[in-house]
Amino acid sequence: MDVPHDLHVALLRATAERDEVAFAELYRLTSARLYGLARRLSRDTDLANEILQEAFIRVWTAAPQYDPQKGRPLHWMLGITRNISIDLIRRKATQPTADIDITEVEIPVPPADSASPDLERCIRQLNDEEARILALSVNHGLSHSELARRFAVPLGTMKSTIRRALLKLRTCLEANKPIAAAS
Repeated sequence: MDVPHDLHVALLRATAERDEVAFAELYRLTSARLYGLARRLSRDTDLANEILQEAFIRVWTAAPQYDPQKGRPLHWMLGITRNISIDLIRRKATQPTADIDITEVEIPVPPADSASPDLERCIRQLNDEEARILALSVNHGLSHSELARRFAVPLGTMKSTIRRALLKLRTCLEANKPIAAAS
């Protein structure tokens, strides 16, 4: 669907004025194109989603700097997406992940002077697999798809496991009580 150039300009100007409805419409009209570029460049669904999110955060924050005299809004947004794609792809390429033995990953324990002394207690209440997955994700930067491959489970299962573990941590921290054992 071809969207008139003027509509994109108007939506981007309204976004610059922090109009969330205009930003949502801009997202609706352009996200497929931006995601397509991110997906082609990254060749990874999870990374493409991350790129798209970062791109729209940048669009939201940089909208006041957009100058319609310098180019079309969609081209400006595609440029932002391209630059973020390159940055994130390079960052992922420099992260050493190939030689991590998932059975040797230490369960994360925050330092004693941590803002939340209950965090250590809550982490210790997770089952070993959940704690290792969170450690690999947070401390080693592995994506959901990388974790799914390493644990030999479907991507959806890995996403659910991570979500459940994070919810357990949140429940434990909010309630300041032990979390239920894994079912």
